[in-house]
Amino acid sequence: MFNLGPLELVAIFVVALLVFGPEKLPEIGRQVGRAVREFRRFQSTFQSDLGDALDGHLAGPVVPGPAPAAAAEATPAPDPGPEVSPPGDAAAKSERNPPDTHQG
Repeated sequence: MFNLGPLELVAIFVVALLVFGPEKLPEIGRQVGRAVREFRRFQSTFQSDLGDALDGHLAGPVVPGPAPAAAAEATPAPDPGPEVSPPGDAAAKSERNPPDTHQG
């Protein structure tokens, strides 16, 4: 977890012994042990709750959709709309702007 060797652990123990004294060191050790145990219990409970929630969410019925080929055949082609001719086409211009035959 922290990659501490034996020499580092001895150094930490000596510093803790000097700071807290021999009377309080066993009590501090018990409190640290309880805290680590409580943290691990919380961690395992959280993991199991999360796993149960995900399993319940993913365990629902799976309904397959239509095959891609069948879906393409069942879907009608979109309406292309009015036919548009290129801008330089003279026939299209005459259709859009018929000659004015009204005299008035």
